[in-house]
Amino acid sequence: MNENTPKITRLLVPLVLLAVACGDSTSPEDSANMNGIWFGAWSSSISSSNGSLIANIVQQGSSLVGSIDLPEGDMYGEQLTGIVNGYEISFGDIAQQITFTGTVQGDTLASGAYEDHTSEDSGTWEASKNPVDGTLTIVSAFDSPGSMPSGLTFADGSFWVSVAGSEIFNVDTQGNIISSFSILPGLHASDLTYDRMYLWGTAHFDHQIHEFDTSGNVIATFSSPGTAPTGLAFDGVHLWNADSSGRIYKLDTSGNTLVSFVSPGPCPNGLAFDGAYLWNIDIDAGKIYKFDRSGKTVSTYDSPGGYLSCGIEYALGYLWLADWTEAKIYKLRIG
Repeated sequence: MNENTPKITRLLVPLVLLAVACGDSTSPEDSANMNGIWFGAWSSSISSSNGSLIANIVQQGSSLVGSIDLPEGDMYGEQLTGIVNGYEISFGDIAQQITFTGTVQGDTLASGAYEDHTSEDSGTWEASKNPVDGTLTIVSAFDSPGSMPSGLTFADGSFWVSVAGSEIFNVDTQGNIISSFSILPGLHASDLTYDRMYLWGTAHFDHQIHEFDTSGNVIATFSSPGTAPTGLAFDGVHLWNADSSGRIYKLDTSGNTLVSFVSPGPCPNGLAFDGAYLWNIDIDAGKIYKFDRSGKTVSTYDSPGGYLSCGIEYALGYLWLADWTEAKIYKLRIG
């Protein structure tokens, strides 16, 4: 899955990673239970390529059906199959251009290796099953590059963080500063998202949404649909905007409202998209909500950062949380 891998092959590699299945030679009682939604990450051992993946798996006896998504590759709903012998798994695409091996641990964790015979790429993968309602565990944390971090988005292997004032920092996954810039004077971006080319930010007090490049040059601006825009996410085609008045809006990139619905919590802030679902942190409720694009809540979690955590992002198989009061960025394991 290096940068020269053909697009379809690159997308299939991590998509197939989670098609872990149950083998025909083993009864269901002796095999891993793969039913559920799996969140994970893949990483090439040949190049610096990596990304996240989501699989919605339905087990039928000793076989597996469902869909697997690769958000970084802009591909969703890829159908794959595989087999498992007990808790040892072996799977691949129909043409067997890509093969995988791995192990399932306790029905909730899976990991292994992949090999792409077409691009001569190989690497590792890991995933965990997401419970209907579970916990978010802090894995690690790093200091925010500035005070009162609110906006958070992942782009091309690193994070962008908006802090107090008008400054936006680019940091690696350990928190080391790569670059920074100031956007419009006095603008505080309540949240950030990335559309594979440009950054977008919400201006809470100005009731606007801005598109800008990674040097801070504003490309476009339009009025937000609500009076208090906070969270912002991009699903590959559309923008999603949380407004702290209690609504979630689906927008096109010109600012036209396509859909809106009541938010799961009373005061929604940061918003993220994992390739299949939206995630929203609510500062009044101290909760993190996972919901589909029709507004149906799938899971509810206590926010590890408490009541003043504002920014949220899904990247590399984990949730990442910007804590306003502690000036920390937390890495969270789901489940």
